[in-house]
Amino acid sequence: MKKISILALCAMLLSCTQRSDNPEMILVQGGTFTMGDTCCHSNRQPLRTVAIEDFSIGKHELTVAQFAQFVGETNYITDAEKDGGSTILQGTEWKTVDTVNWRHDSKGSVNTCSDCPVIHISWNDAVAYCEWLSSTTGNSYRLPTEAEWEYAARGGVKSTGTIFSGSDSINKVAWYLGNVDVEIGVRKVGQKVPNQLGIYDMTGNVWEWCSDFYAKNYNPLKSEISERRVNRGGSWYTPAVTQSHLTHRSSLKPNKQGNLLGLRVACTDCQK
Repeated sequence: MKKISILALCAMLLSCTQRSDNPEMILVQGGTFTMGDTCCHSNRQPLRTVAIEDFSIGKHELTVAQFAQFVGETNYITDAEKDGGSTILQGTEWKTVDTVNWRHDSKGSVNTCSDCPVIHISWNDAVAYCEWLSSTTGNSYRLPTEAEWEYAARGGVKSTGTIFSGSDSINKVAWYLGNVDVEIGVRKVGQKVPNQLGIYDMTGNVWEWCSDFYAKNYNPLKSEISERRVNRGGSWYTPAVTQSHLTHRSSLKPNKQGNLLGLRVACTDCQK
């Protein structure tokens, strides 16, 4: 019995070690909210009342170190590595460079910031990471729906109606075009003020993939199949008005990536 107990303890410690780099999650209490707004772009309309059930979402955007753990254990090859590289800003032009992938920073150099958001990530890559994390933990990790993402960005049941996630002052909560040196680009996660739920960088730093198909006249209650997937939140290269508003919507084809794109995980049962 003693031998079995020691083996069980060793297994438990090994399991904890393997899970030490998993994303820290924030429980989002469910509720009802009005999704979208009447400002600026027609693709934020019509306004809809949406009910959200309890779920968890990453406290931070997924980091380089966390994605590296996934690649190290699975030998996963990203879309950028398979399909001719990723897009970076060279001078004033956006160019796809065949040697650039998740291992690189905003300028295409080898990334030395392990706590920065992983970038050059496609929707397909993001889903693959979530599937791996689910298989290694036994929890149901996934990308957030677009409605869940906006609800969490607003602050859920603690929402105060701010324009950006956590404040009406974008400089308090976000890295964006107005306060980032474009020669540096993406910044380490968690350096700004969190929103009302304690979630960081839901405005700015990197665009975050959502699970939904993109439709211009969107209906979060009934997803329409399309060639594109939704990304939300703006980035380090996004202006404050109006593209950094927490209701702003963008999209790309699921195999596309670039130095503005990352992810944040959600989970159905992490707090149960």
